Amino acid sequence: MKILSVRHAIPSRIVTNDDIVRRVLSAGDRADRSENLPRLEKRVRDFLDRTGTVTRYALGEGETAIGILRSAVDRALTSANVRPGDLDFIIYAGVSRGWLEPSMASVVQREISAGKASCFDIMEACASWIRAVEVARALMQSGTYRVGMIVNCECATADLGRWDAPNDDDLERRLAACTVGEAATATIVTENPDSDFYLTLRSFGEHGDLCMIPLANAGSFLETFDGKRDAPGLFYSDSEKLFKHTIKSILDTYDADPVLPKRRHDLIFSHAATAKAGAFVRRRYGFPEERWYCTHTRYGNTVAASVPLGMSCAIDDGLLNRGAQILAIVGSAGISVGFLSMTF
Repeated sequence: MKILSVRHAIPSRIVTNDDIVRRVLSAGDRADRSENLPRLEKRVRDFLDRTGTVTRYALGEGETAIGILRSAVDRALTSANVRPGDLDFIIYAGVSRGWLEPSMASVVQREISAGKASCFDIMEACASWIRAVEVARALMQSGTYRVGMIVNCECATADLGRWDAPNDDDLERRLAACTVGEAATATIVTENPDSDFYLTLRSFGEHGDLCMIPLANAGSFLETFDGKRDAPGLFYSDSEKLFKHTIKSILDTYDADPVLPKRRHDLIFSHAATAKAGAFVRRRYGFPEERWYCTHTRYGNTVAASVPLGMSCAIDDGLLNRGAQILAIVGSAGISVGFLSMTF
């Protein structure tokens, strides 16, 4: 498989850690409990320091999610010299969405008049993009499809976080929302039989309840789900447990893989749930810091957009050029972990 282009767009409003702290402290009736506010502020700031979050972006005045996505798509199509009518498929691979059905890909098709494209969604939390790459390659290997586009729009996410958690346990499960940033990406792909493409994905479903955005009927599918503690439609994460098990799953998968440890990579793109978790993996394998590219400090946790966002930013920075050997590493709720190794 060949990536013809990968481009991104971000909203205009910068959100700092101070902005997040102010939102948390002013939520609910906390203003009437001033004696607890210094302790609450310290917990939020300590968590953001541990994750390495500094800034993230969110929709500004007059901006819409579809407008940001359209900007990323237009940039990618222009860069690849591909017209909307050339697309054989569109895969929407992200968490943020306006509805459960129909596919989010269908609104992208309508927005850009890509009438020939077959449209569907892939939802696998932060691993959605890398899973979509796997599926896209299989589609093109079938011989039916020639050119496709993978998109995501992790925007309009501000209301997924609960900012007025009433107790310490609830607060701990809501802190991950403080790191989330917004971005949209579009990746144009085509088949390349001579590619050195290598991708592996593993899932560890026993940890699936550590990070969720549940629906109202979640308890009917998961007996241990506590609908009173974790409200439908809101994001929660047992962050410490999630990071611990995800890092272990990444290390175990990489160590056991017959291909990955033997390859040398010019640039390594880390999913950006936290900057410091990624840095731990980098040090564990001795990856040179100058080859490690993580967007978390600048953009926060951009969910399924983080790897293509990193690739697009590296292009803009003059670091990612044709012929580079790249490695993408993703650890996601589920838990799912994935590695993509290929020549760009």
